Amino acid sequence: MDVFIKFVQADYIGEADLQHLTHYKYSATDKSPIANYILKYYWNWAIEWIPRWMAPNLITLCGLGFVFINVLSVIYWISDLVGPGPKWLYWTFPVGLWLYSTFDNIDGKQARRTGTSSPLGELFDHGCDALDCSFSAVVLAGALGLGHTYYAVAFLLIIIIPFYMSTWEEYHTGVLYLGYFNGPTEGVLGACILMVISAVKGPGLWMDELQNVMNPVPEFIPPNWCLVDLILLFMLFSVVGLHIPNS
Repeated sequence: MDVFIKFVQADYIGEADLQHLTHYKYSATDKSPIANYILKYYWNWAIEWIPRWMAPNLITLCGLGFVFINVLSVIYWISDLVGPGPKWLYWTFPVGLWLYSTFDNIDGKQARRTGTSSPLGELFDHGCDALDCSFSAVVLAGALGLGHTYYAVAFLLIIIIPFYMSTWEEYHTGVLYLGYFNGPTEGVLGACILMVISAVKGPGLWMDELQNVMNPVPEFIPPNWCLVDLILLFMLFSVVGLHIPNS
C-alpha cells in the first residue's frame, strides 16, 4: 500500500523535464502506406465533423473513453476473458477501438487548425495512448477468448513494448518514428478485423487447433498450434521486420 501511495503522490513529470518541455516541438515520421495514402483522407473528412470550440485534449479524452467503456464491458460480461458474452458485445469492441483511433488521429489536426498546439497537449495525448495500449490488450484478449493465459500476456507485451520503445526513441531523438507496419495504423486495423471475425464466428475460433480449422495443415506448421499462435507469430514479425529496422 505504501508503494501505491508514493506512486500516486509522485510528480507525473519532474522539474527538469518541465524545463525541457517548454522547448519541445512535435516531429514525426510515419511510413505507413495505409495512413499516408488511404486513412489520411478519412481523417481529413472526420475532422470536419468536430466543432472548432472543442478542445483537442477533450477529443483525445473522448477517444480514450470509448476504449474505457469496452474495458468495463469486458469486466462485467467476460471477466474470465473467455466468454462467450452476448453476441452484440463483440461488435462494440471494434467500434470502440476504431473511434479511439479516429479521435487520436484528429486531435492534432484540431490543435493545428485552432492554433492550440502545445507540448502539454502532446504529453496528454501520449499518456492516453499509453493507457490505451493496456486497455486495448485486455479488450482484445476478451474478444479472442484468450482467458487468463500466456497468450493474453503475449498480446499485452507485443502491444506495449513497441509503444514504449518508440516513445523512448522520441525522447532521445526528438522524432516519433512509425514504421511501414505500426501499431497506431496497421495494428488497430488488424485488431478491429480480428474483433469483427470474433463477432461473426465467436471467440472460440482462435483457441481451436489448426487441424480442426483447416485441412490439411501445412507441414511446416505444428498441427497442435492454434490460430492465435499464427497471429502472434505474424505480430512479432511485423514489429521486428517492418517497424524496428529503420528506427
